[in-house]
Amino acid sequence: MTAEKLVNAILIALITFATAINYVRLVSNIEVAYDIDVPEPEIIGDPIIDDAPVKPEEEPDELLAQEANCLAQNIYHEAGNQPLRGQLAVAAVTLNRVSQYRFPDTVCDVVHQRSHRGNCEFTWICKGRKVNPNNPKFRETYELAENILTGETEFEYLNNAVYYHSTRVYPWWAKKKEFVGQIGAHKFYAERG
Repeated sequence: MTAEKLVNAILIALITFATAINYVRLVSNIEVAYDIDVPEPEIIGDPIIDDAPVKPEEEPDELLAQEANCLAQNIYHEAGNQPLRGQLAVAAVTLNRVSQYRFPDTVCDVVHQRSHRGNCEFTWICKGRKVNPNNPKFRETYELAENILTGETEFEYLNNAVYYHSTRVYPWWAKKKEFVGQIGAHKFYAERG
């Protein structure tokens, strides 16, 4: 699933959810002009009680907020000192990974993924860096991430780039990947073939 399809699916789910809520509100406010006698269902035997805790379903707004927070933290820590184009490039890599089968299928899972060697895919995770959610720069980055996920901010997906590194280093894996381009202080790569 491409990042654009993911964003569209989230938007459709949010719109569908909002429409359903509004319909329920509308129907619950209408007085019924006729009386229908509906019999109570008959319970036969003891109801089965499941002792397992039930995880409440996440509201679409909560899911969007979680995904936006993960994307914002990744942009902030990986490209917070870069111009907008560099920040969008890091977001593109994150979303490109979400859309490819060999990576997890949510932004948060991609951001927190570890390699087969146990290393963090994004170094700020292993370094344990945190951000104050009230930091003005982070709030700005969060807004950007939210706009990306809702489709309000359009950008290029960098020819399916799923890797990048700082221009200050040359990692061992770079020669095995297809170089896509350089934006700011990062070089971007896609899988070969």
